[in-house]
Amino acid sequence: MTLLTELLRRLRQAVHLVAKVSWALAALGIFAVMVIICYDVLARYVLSRPSEWVFQTASSGLLAITFLSLPYLYARDSHITVDLVYGYLPRPVRVAAAWLTRAVAVTFGLVLGWYGLDLVTSASAAGLRTSGAFSYPVSVVSAPMAFGGVLLALVALVTPAPAVDAPPALEDESKAATS
Repeated sequence: MTLLTELLRRLRQAVHLVAKVSWALAALGIFAVMVIICYDVLARYVLSRPSEWVFQTASSGLLAITFLSLPYLYARDSHITVDLVYGYLPRPVRVAAAWLTRAVAVTFGLVLGWYGLDLVTSASAAGLRTSGAFSYPVSVVSAPMAFGGVLLALVALVTPAPAVDAPPALEDESKAATS
């Protein structure tokens, strides 16, 4: 194994570890949002004491969950795909599509990271805070976007391309048709 190959392997492991930790934080965020919403339902309908902060906090939490989970889902190839036509394409077209998908993921991650970082810096410089009784800095809401975008770009760069062979279900159908 060459030195470059070993360095790339270690870089891939480090980036995937950070992505997995980010995903675990997103999973904890899902639990926290669930608890917050359950609290709001009880406070509103049982105690007749609605809270102003629940909607804003749950909404911000859902944004953070989305951006923190993106990189690991990409690394695991667990994102939602629609491959009605993909499996029927010739292998060279599927390879080109896989590379195009990677390029789009890197570009999207970089744009998302840049835009998120711009939101964080401009909101921090202006001292912007969310409205309502439970006010917190807008930069806190934007930070997961910047982090998730940059991490998505890194993951897309270091993750091996997904398999481009036809899905097993399509192969089974074609074998059955020729038998």
